[in-house]
Amino acid sequence: MAKKGCLGCSLPIAIGITLVLLIMFGVSFAAGPVGTNLFGDLGLPGWLSLYQPDPHLPAPMIFNLFGFPVTNTIIATWLTISFLVIISYVVTRRIKIIPGRLQAAFEAIMGWLFNLCKEVAGEKDGRKFFPLVATIFLFVGFNAWMGLIPGYHTILIETAHGTSELIRGANTDINTPLALALLIFVLVEFMGFKRIGFRYLGKFFNFSEFGQGFKKLITGDFKGGAMGMFSGFMTAF
Repeated sequence: MAKKGCLGCSLPIAIGITLVLLIMFGVSFAAGPVGTNLFGDLGLPGWLSLYQPDPHLPAPMIFNLFGFPVTNTIIATWLTISFLVIISYVVTRRIKIIPGRLQAAFEAIMGWLFNLCKEVAGEKDGRKFFPLVATIFLFVGFNAWMGLIPGYHTILIETAHGTSELIRGANTDINTPLALALLIFVLVEFMGFKRIGFRYLGKFFNFSEFGQGFKKLITGDFKGGAMGMFSGFMTAF
């Protein structure tokens, strides 16, 4: 007889998990910047107050490792990578045909990402891009979620540059989103040139619509030509 519920859980457990998640969402929303502006101070305990990220460059250096400066955001990056590696090992070390709860949850996330990649890039390219997309998604997502763990942003130490947090979310360091953006930008342009060749430059220098409008103009279609040239100018811009 098949189990009822969600991800192999019984119905009461699934309902309990859903209620806990809804309560967590409600409390985090009320304690966050949007909830505070809407409802004011609700008198919640201080440990429920969400940290307001302060992106700035450069991140404070905590110590040197063989001459390499280690910042508090690098420590957070290492923690996130370690967490993902451990979770991946625990989930995949005993893969079962009939998955358990943890394996089912992990497969649900991966399946959603895989289907998203296939819908956007097609079957062949979706499989090719999936490892990179999934890695970035999990890295950025868990970087943010781990910032909710007590100790993040609250453990202060004295450094050569003053007092700073021992651990700060890597996403608040401008270097992290900048590095990811540059990686994706280079990959997208590389794949564009690889697939289409120099015709890919038409994405950046698109004057075809402007030329069609100009052609209509000189053939006597003044209204259509003027509108086509105007629209073509906007497209090229």
